Amino acid sequence: MLGANTILTSTASGNITLAGTVGYSEKLVITTGGITTFGGAVGNGLPLTSLTLNSAANLNGGAISTSGDETYNGAVTLGSDTTINCGTLELGVVNSPNNANLTLNNHGLATLNGVMTGVSNLTATGTGTLQVNGSVSPASVTVLSGATLAGNGTINAPVLVQAGGTLSPGASLGALTISNALTLAGTALLQLNKTVPTNSLVRSLGSVAYNGTLTVTNLAGTLAPGDRFCLFEAASYSGAFALTNLPALGAGLAWNTASLNSNGSIAVVASLSPPIISNFGFSGNQFYIYLTGPAGQLVVVQASTNLPVWLPIWTNTFTTNPLFFRDAPSVASRRFYRAVSP
Repeated sequence: MLGANTILTSTASGNITLAGTVGYSEKLVITTGGITTFGGAVGNGLPLTSLTLNSAANLNGGAISTSGDETYNGAVTLGSDTTINCGTLELGVVNSPNNANLTLNNHGLATLNGVMTGVSNLTATGTGTLQVNGSVSPASVTVLSGATLAGNGTINAPVLVQAGGTLSPGASLGALTISNALTLAGTALLQLNKTVPTNSLVRSLGSVAYNGTLTVTNLAGTLAPGDRFCLFEAASYSGAFALTNLPALGAGLAWNTASLNSNGSIAVVASLSPPIISNFGFSGNQFYIYLTGPAGQLVVVQASTNLPVWLPIWTNTFTTNPLFFRDAPSVASRRFYRAVSP
């Protein structure tokens, strides 16, 4: 048990081994050219204030707990299933020869900057963000409720974002590479910048299954018809978002999300205003209609004698207002008319 802030230093390549439980609310700094080995839990019962390892490390005790920062400046080897409880976290190279599980329960920013191999399941929990900047290759990645997965690195594993979890690729704008399947049940939070133009992106996916919520924010610029942003780059697409929160658009504009299931993109389009029948009547035995609508918009007049079945009888484009339509004489005892823009 630590009774005060502690610095352990070994000269040259000496190893430091702490076989039992290490605890108490103090700072611990270990510096050595050799390997630091924790044989028991660290911060068990009463978390350390912070932990800094300026050495390679073997984590064999199951749990490492601090109330503040944890920094691993050397390669980390997991000898058993490990949970890291902390405020912020910095990890470089991580390896597990026996395929241990790694759970990150951070409440601030946790960064993975190196290469991760041999880990079975990598789990992000807590209320913080797991930012993958390096290349991680666990058997799977799971993002639990409250946690966020972000970064510009590469994940070579299937990723599951559970309900309440968040996927936010990049560090603000940027691209997260997932060379496997992505299953979304929580929130996908992406950003775009029309001024640049660019957007955050999840790329190289084998497949993506949509569910949950898609939220997109525009950092700068005025969106216009024809603007298109690819959010998910995948070989195959399935599912659908239950809710979408997309940037506000100007009058007469709308978001088209139909391409999410073909190329992972959303686009700004001109919204259609329904044509208006401004006047109608008979001239002799012919029925006529006056129609108004936005310039350049297509209008189709349809007719029906039994209402369930409507047939197009006239097509035109609004170049002047109003447009005049006159029907040919009909032998039907009754006929209904409507105007639509396809």
